[in-house]
Amino acid sequence: MYTYISQNKPNRMRQPELDLSKFIAIILMIACHCGTYFFEEGTVAYTIFDLIGSEFAAPVFMVCMGVGVVFSKHNQPKLLINRGVKILLFGYLLNVIRCIIPELVIYFVDESKLQFGPVMPFFIVDILQFAGLALIIMGFFKKLKVEPVYQLMIAILFAGLGDVLAGISTGYLWLDFICDLFWGANQASLFPVLNWLVYPAAGVVFGEVLMHCSDKTPLYKRLLPIGLFGVALSYYLIFTDPNYYSHNIYYFMGIKNVVYGLCYPILLFSICYFVTYKNKLGDNRFIIYSSKNLNTLYCISWVVILWIWYFVIILNDLKVTYISFIILSIIVLAVSYGLCQIWLKIKKKIK
Repeated sequence: MYTYISQNKPNRMRQPELDLSKFIAIILMIACHCGTYFFEEGTVAYTIFDLIGSEFAAPVFMVCMGVGVVFSKHNQPKLLINRGVKILLFGYLLNVIRCIIPELVIYFVDESKLQFGPVMPFFIVDILQFAGLALIIMGFFKKLKVEPVYQLMIAILFAGLGDVLAGISTGYLWLDFICDLFWGANQASLFPVLNWLVYPAAGVVFGEVLMHCSDKTPLYKRLLPIGLFGVALSYYLIFTDPNYYSHNIYYFMGIKNVVYGLCYPILLFSICYFVTYKNKLGDNRFIIYSSKNLNTLYCISWVVILWIWYFVIILNDLKVTYISFIILSIIVLAVSYGLCQIWLKIKKKIK
């Protein structure tokens, strides 16, 4: 039926459309993080950046992570589990650098301007904690030889379970912080693994399809209308159904929201394929550099954004205008890429 799907694996090279998708997602992620911290919640600007950045950033990164597990030469179970543990622990180190250090500084400078306190931010479950746990789970899937389709089915069941458990507390704050890794026990959890595992699991399935694909044009011709319809319907529900979208619903999404959420990476991958497949844009060194160094750019940009927020905006009681937002966002982007390059040079020397 699908003549472009081969029993062999003819497509083992880099996927330019995924590199471009990740590059676009990085820009949108930084814009989203700047918009949601530099503008006050409830403003039009805050809402716009939240909706665009949230939907086209995290889901894209997570699906690409699943694809990367398929295409990587280092996808043995032990390596996946070890890498997952490192990323999980690094997520908590990032919490210290981006939040706890500024909170401690503000505590000694002007205690009245504390935002979260010097302890609570450590336990925030963000995308690195999720990515670490997801890699550990995928490592065990690989060890147990669970087929990609069954991995996706299990992840869908997990999403339903995470939806049911969302908001259920153990009654003990410290135990809730551990539970936050798996479901939204309290507000410290942003990416609980039960709710979000479906994205990298879908990425594993998609990666297998790509690897067996001898001609991606008919594949993306089928996926493009699906992505367009799903994204259009999703935005329609966002603006018409008050029960469809909120921060809690987004972060603790159930099966219905996951289905719509998967349409965003599908749409972006399809558009980026047709943008790149007849030109050299997919070979652009800057785009490939951004794709390869996604984790580093993510971490550095978060530190830059939050340190600006704490030490420039909060301490000085500044109100961000549209002009100052554009300037600050450009500064964040430039500084993030600059520091990324410096860090890579230091890392190379250490090795």
